[in-house]
Amino acid sequence: MKKMRITVDEIDAIKKIAKVQNKIDSIKGKNVLFYGGGQHTDYILNCCVLDNYVIRVCDSFKTGTLYSYEIEKASKELILWADTVVISNFYEREQIYEELKKIIPDEKILLLYSHDEQEPIYIYEVEMDAEKLTDLCKEDEWGKQNRYIPWQAKGMGERYESVVEKYFFDEVTKQYYLKWIHQGDKVLDIGAGTGRLSIELQKAGAYVTAVDTSEDMLNVLKEKNSDINTVVVDGVQLPLPDASFDKVVSCDAMVHFLNWREFLKEHIRVVKKGGVIVYNMFNDDHLKYISDKKYIRTSYISDCGGYGASVSRKELEAVCRELDIELVEMIPYGAFSQTAFSYGILSHQEMLKLQRWYSEFCGQEKLRYLIGRFEREIVSNCDETFAALNILVFRKK
Repeated sequence: MKKMRITVDEIDAIKKIAKVQNKIDSIKGKNVLFYGGGQHTDYILNCCVLDNYVIRVCDSFKTGTLYSYEIEKASKELILWADTVVISNFYEREQIYEELKKIIPDEKILLLYSHDEQEPIYIYEVEMDAEKLTDLCKEDEWGKQNRYIPWQAKGMGERYESVVEKYFFDEVTKQYYLKWIHQGDKVLDIGAGTGRLSIELQKAGAYVTAVDTSEDMLNVLKEKNSDINTVVVDGVQLPLPDASFDKVVSCDAMVHFLNWREFLKEHIRVVKKGGVIVYNMFNDDHLKYISDKKYIRTSYISDCGGYGASVSRKELEAVCRELDIELVEMIPYGAFSQTAFSYGILSHQEMLKLQRWYSEFCGQEKLRYLIGRFEREIVSNCDETFAALNILVFRKK
């Protein structure tokens, strides 16, 4: 019999699944509540043996379904129903743990990830042979999902402000946005977060409205600049009038949403005729090197807890015809840190380490200047598939 070659990442993933299964085997009682409606619970429900339990799933923020289970709103009644509450959430596990201890005894709480664990079980931790371990990434389901850290969580603003990349943004990214901003423009910043782009837009003379799902993050923005108008939204719909902005921009936000088309429709609604919309998105034509299946290659580009959105020129042109907008520019950037050439050589975790190192590397002023010049003068003039990221500029007809 031919032996299957297993990569290091696959071995690590199997070990982590086994570790989680051992913890689940220690569950006491029949009624089990999984606290966390995200990718970690999804992974566990797919990979682990849970036949002997009555399972329910809850979350502080998310609703909907997860692997045939309804995600219920977390409540005291639901927590008291459970014989054991399994904290499957990774990013907010300590906060959830402290809240649960106020309601139920400590022995009824099972923390799947210890307090000192640095890495959760990511689906994309396994390389391109992930399907051998789990059928979670079913091709007919991937496009229905939007997976991302719950930005609305308490303390997210402070956390995001401390980890968000600034050097490359200052030297390269923001230049592509500011190119389209003029004195007196009314600009809507989608997914503004703690204001990295919004503040630069205002400095350029624009009247800025910053929109985000996280009130916590917008509060950090207001602390930095109280003159910027902020709006908290929940979902795709914007509580803003038609044709009310000259420009709509979004930096590092649309890449998180597989249903980006729905967001684009709404952004077209609120921008004036002749106005422009500027996004950054992953270029799917570049990423095709990774796999012939989009749901696999998009899992490689996300460092936010799941799949990322990528789009090909063909898809963009079809959307432009459908929505009656013009694709004005498609500019590659981030040639060193966002490239498919390293995928297949490096694991996803190694790619994340490379990107973090690159961000620190950009922190050195002289090197940052040279990288900036290279990006603006060389990379931006290359074929649009040269790097994994593109700046996309649309104009409303």
